[in-house]
Amino acid sequence: MTPSDDELYQRTRVNALERESLNTLFIDGYSKLGFTINGNRVVGPCAVIPQALLQWNVSIELVFVET
Repeated sequence: MTPSDDELYQRTRVNALERESLNTLFIDGYSKLGFTINGNRVVGPCAVIPQALLQWNVSIELVFVET
């Protein structure tokens, strides 16, 4: 299998992130309870996007299991 013409010359972009960057969020670790982001513990679900951390609570009434 060989690449087609449009696959041969696609540009690729790489951004190098530095750990010391103050404006970038880094996920240091995770567990069943949540995440460690930039040294801070975030309990529960979250979404990490550039320069923002979104967190919400999951209500037990909203969680149901189909049988």
